[in-house]
Amino acid sequence: MAEGDILHMLIKEEIGVTADIRLVSGGDTANVDEVPDAPIALDASDITGASFTANWHFMENTSGFYLDVATDEDFTAFVVGYENLDVGYVNEYPVVGLLGLVPYYYRLRGYNDIGTGVDSNTITLTTLYTPVYDFDGNVYTYVTIGTQQWLVENLITTHYDDGVAIPNLTLDADWIAEDGTAGHDGAYCWYNNDAVTYADYGCLYNWYAVDNAHGLAPAGWRIPTDVDFDTLVAYSGGDLLVGGKLKETGITHWLTPNTGATNEYAFYGRGSGYRTQSGTFFFLGTYGWLRMSTETAPTIAEYFRMEYDSAEGLLSSSDKRFGYSIRCVRDI
Repeated sequence: MAEGDILHMLIKEEIGVTADIRLVSGGDTANVDEVPDAPIALDASDITGASFTANWHFMENTSGFYLDVATDEDFTAFVVGYENLDVGYVNEYPVVGLLGLVPYYYRLRGYNDIGTGVDSNTITLTTLYTPVYDFDGNVYTYVTIGTQQWLVENLITTHYDDGVAIPNLTLDADWIAEDGTAGHDGAYCWYNNDAVTYADYGCLYNWYAVDNAHGLAPAGWRIPTDVDFDTLVAYSGGDLLVGGKLKETGITHWLTPNTGATNEYAFYGRGSGYRTQSGTFFFLGTYGWLRMSTETAPTIAEYFRMEYDSAEGLLSSSDKRFGYSIRCVRDI
């Protein structure tokens, strides 16, 4: 008789049971007659801006574990590749490909030849902040709002993401000529063509820079669509409230009275004004326009607008040659 079988028999005799029991080692689940108990999940370790290590205790009567990772505590929004993931008989597992500054949740279930046990306790963690860079080396921060992350600063890149320079058109005639044709397919400027005085407001871009094949947004980000702004408005409680929750407080970058501004989401929306299709600059501190990638007609594209005297946020459209600020977005 093998040594393990002798020990098994002696233990049974010692405790006076007739049901089959066994010692567990290394995930051996021979002769198991019930599913595993709930595992005990432990705090995450090695947390970065894009990954963490999930940890848990080994369990008896277990031959392996299933791992779930989600962005909500109800586990309805699973991270791709981490729903019921069979990680084998280990007590830690690296979770990768994540976004920075996002809350994540994980849990485990043990399994054996009989079946799968119940869920463990849930562990919550937040990944670290990872800076965002454009081609020029400018650094952007970002904030999580619902299921989205938005840049906190208006875009200021003077190059597309692949390194191609974006034309800086200061002359009204050149700005007027921007119609999307070859050689007229994307431009930017600073308010009043003054990069020093108005640097805090970011650049103003026409729609053709947004639609350019060279790509305007930093890697992993995008220029928002109307659907993105619809999601933001809905999360914020509707169009009558969204502007106030996004606007920077005070009157440094807004005219008084800056009605309803709470900056609840730390979005720091500013009254950056715009440049018309004829090249004229208007409404610095009065309105803040944010460009969308969505077009509604051959020469018309949509925008989102915040106002100095209202908590409202307006979605509308205008000529693609208008110069507006840009905030990039990504999903979580």
